[in-house]
Amino acid sequence: MGSKMPDFLQFQWVQIIEFGAGCGLMGFLVFLVDAISFKVGHSTSLLRITYRERNGFILLVLWTAGAALVGGIGTYIGIVQFTKSAVLAVGVGWPVLLSKIVQSNHEQSGPALSADTESEA
Repeated sequence: MGSKMPDFLQFQWVQIIEFGAGCGLMGFLVFLVDAISFKVGHSTSLLRITYRERNGFILLVLWTAGAALVGGIGTYIGIVQFTKSAVLAVGVGWPVLLSKIVQSNHEQSGPALSADTESEA
């Protein structure tokens, strides 16, 4: 009787975790640059996020975790390869994609939200 490891333990979990952490770091940096440009650039966010004192830290944590999770899942299912350029692409692309999804969601949700969106622009 040989001790054979289950298939799910034979997968390269350490690489997935490292890749996800790298994507999270890139997402963190994108968020940080956007938050700084929002504070310095007269309340204009490149990602179209309204930063408030209450939601800033929560958004930072969720943004970073989202990029890390998307990177980890993407490598696990084989969509993304283990390369530095893929870390950069997922870490930078995920925040931009998420902001576009949220923006289109607000535009489709009704006239009350679209009026608020127009007044911010």
